[in-house]
Amino acid sequence: MFREVANLAEKTSTEVTAHDREEIRSAQIMLGVSIVYLGFAYFLPKYLLIVIIMGLLLRTTVTQIARLINRVPRIHH
Repeated sequence: MFREVANLAEKTSTEVTAHDREEIRSAQIMLGVSIVYLGFAYFLPKYLLIVIIMGLLLRTTVTQIARLINRVPRIHH
């Protein structure tokens, strides 16, 4: 879904914000991690909880590093 929005923004010359790029990157990471989840659930189910925790930590770490590099402000609701 994020890819479609980014492609549409590119076609209409709409600027994609840093937050949008962060969301796209996070969605890509979670897609990759979910594939790993499926593999572990099938082949090594007793390690699935550890892999889920590692996936969440990976996503959080990548997001924080990207925010530091790109100086993306945190969004508070």
